[in-house]
Amino acid sequence: MNRWRFTGATGALAFAVLLYGVANGDVGEPPQEAATPVKVLTAYAAAETPIFPGRVEAGDSAMLAFRVAGQLLELKVRMGDRVEKGALLAELDPTDYRLNFEARQAEFDLARLEAERASTLYLQKLI
Repeated sequence: MNRWRFTGATGALAFAVLLYGVANGDVGEPPQEAATPVKVLTAYAAAETPIFPGRVEAGDSAMLAFRVAGQLLELKVRMGDRVEKGALLAELDPTDYRLNFEARQAEFDLARLEAERASTLYLQKLI
């Protein structure tokens, strides 16, 4: 029986040495990975700016009304500002309605002068 014990012990020892050698053995150099080919590109400014059709809508909007029509000259408040009743919110360019006023004033002055002339001619019994 000692013989079988001796053979088993020797086999177990040989197996342990084999495992130790495989686990800690020098495997050699690791395989080198193949180099990935790289293509170098140069960035250039785009010759044309891409144009995409679309429609933009504001998330918030407010309807403003003015007594006269015209171009907006200055907006006095920004989104989120608190305003009091009667506060000036925007200023319109006065050029259009000033020119319109001057034209109507000239028509009025002409009509007044024609009325004075007609009155004078009537008093002189010429008309």
